[in-house]
This record gives sequence, structure tokens and C-alpha cells, in this order.
Amino acid sequence: MAVKESQGFQILKLHYSADPEKDAKWAEEAKKTVDSETWEREFELKPVGHDGNYPVFGDYKKARHESTSIVYNKNNKSPIIRGWDFGKVHPCVEFLQVDGLEKNVIGECYGNNIYLPDFIQQVFAYSQIECPEAVFVDWVDATGKNERDNGLPSVKIMRQYGLEPKWRMQDIEEGVQKIQQELVISTASGRPRLMFNPVKCPHLCAAMRGGYQRDKHGKPIKDGTHDHPVDAFRYGFSGYVTRSLRNDSDFYRKIKTYKYKPHNPHTGY
Repeated sequence: MAVKESQGFQILKLHYSADPEKDAKWAEEAKKTVDSETWEREFELKPVGHDGNYPVFGDYKKARHESTSIVYNKNNKSPIIRGWDFGKVHPCVEFLQVDGLEKNVIGECYGNNIYLPDFIQQVFAYSQIECPEAVFVDWVDATGKNERDNGLPSVKIMRQYGLEPKWRMQDIEEGVQKIQQELVISTASGRPRLMFNPVKCPHLCAAMRGGYQRDKHGKPIKDGTHDHPVDAFRYGFSGYVTRSLRNDSDFYRKIKTYKYKPHNPHTGY
């Protein structure tokens, strides 16, 4: 127990071990539900601070969260979630497939100095090759309705190509918290709820391993490289999770999903 005087008030900090029902076994299970930094601060009552930059996703472990076996499952008929970030230099789309509690990041399109119409064509081609016969739901950066690409808002350009972009206003930290939780919680089989294919989505994995960082004040750094894959994934993941929490179970059956239809019988694009 620690007592601290502050502006005439006494702050009492009581360690969880003071509760006889919270033993080592309880602590072991409780740790699985929160990220390590929150555990140290809120449960162990330890000061958590950083002198310099540090990874946003400190609980992400390459050996635990990455596997090349995480691939598109054609037998899973739920739509593929595509998260879009309209980066000026590096636009990005991350592909998420959900199977119950298991959430798998199975692909990625990462642009380089490309206009949105051309990037959309790349995403179409990738989707057709990597996820044949799938239908897609597209969640995007909410600012896409305001950003201008060749004189048009990004979401309007997407609609010109038959897409139905969806978005929601969200604080960065809200999405990061949801991702953090899925990293530390395991399914009944023992695997993390959230896993990634490092070959299919190399830029996102590089960001999750530590490339995406906070500055010494705790603010996520937008370096123009690692932030775009994480933002794209966050839009798609948060869009899906939000609908799930609302128990809107038939949402993805009701909306107009997009299925790519090849235009060229020879190339398939």
C-alpha cells in the first residue's frame, strides 16, 4: 500500500495482492486480458514512462503473431474486410478475414507515388488473384470524404469504380486499444485472436514489430511509412468490431458488397 499527499488530498494505492482472492493464478489469467503496459501501471502500480520513442504495439511478438499459414480461406463465406488509408505517397489497403474469434490479416496492397484510380485497379487485381470468389466490405479513412484526389474526394472516386466505402469517426487511441486487446487474448486453441501473414502483408508486420512508434510524449508518430499500413488496418478492424459490438449480425448480408468481375478474359483484370 502506498499513500501520497497531493493538493490536500491523500491518494491511496492498493496492490491487487491485498485482496486474498487475487492470487498468482488470478494474476496469470488477468494478464491475458490487458496489454503489458496497462498491467504494470494499473495492477503492479509501477510508473510507466519512456525517455524516447517506443513501439505502439509492445505486446506484438513475431514468433506468436505471425505465420505464413494465415491465408485466405475460400470455405469461409464471410466477406473480406478491406481497410483503406489514402496516403499521399503510400496509399495502403489491408485485407482481414474473420472466422469466429479468429481474425486473420491475409493480404496487403501498398502503393508508391500513385494516383487513387490507378491504385484502385491494383487493389482489384490483387483481390481477384489472392481472394478469388470473395466479396468485400471496404472501410476507409473518414477524411476520405473531404480529401481531394485529382479534384474529387477519395470516396467519390471509389464509388465511380463500383465500391461502397464505409467510414466512422474514431480517435486513433480507440482503435489502437481494440487492436491491443486482440493481440493479448487467446482463443480456446491457444493462438492469439489476431494474427498476420508476414509474407502477404510485410509492411503492416514491420510496423507492428516496432516500426510504428510513439514519441516520448506518447503520441503516435506519422512517419509516412509505418503509419499508413496501421491506419488502413485500424479502419477495417474497427469498422468490423464496431458492427459486431452492436450485435448487428446480419449487417454484412444486408449491405451491398462488391465482387470484382474481370474485364479482360485473358489477363483476368
